[in-house]
Amino acid sequence: AALMILYGAHSFLHKTEFPVTRLKKGLQKSGIQVGRIDRIMEPYKHSVIKGGSGVGGRYSLNNQGTTQVEGLLKKIFS
Repeated sequence: AALMILYGAHSFLHKTEFPVTRLKKGLQKSGIQVGRIDRIMEPYKHSVIKGGSGVGGRYSLNNQGTTQVEGLLKKIFS
């Protein structure tokens, strides 16, 4: 879900980086309760770029992450 939020932020909001605080709020609105974003993003570290630290942190998808999310979306909607 976090990768898809990052993809949506890039595709529809034209934001290349997305703040940790907004990512956490987006996950909560999706019904996913998260303590720390960095812990849930750890398995996907090959798909994201992390900038900053703590509350000022930001995430963005790299090319591999974008391809991964596009593949997931094709599976879901086809």
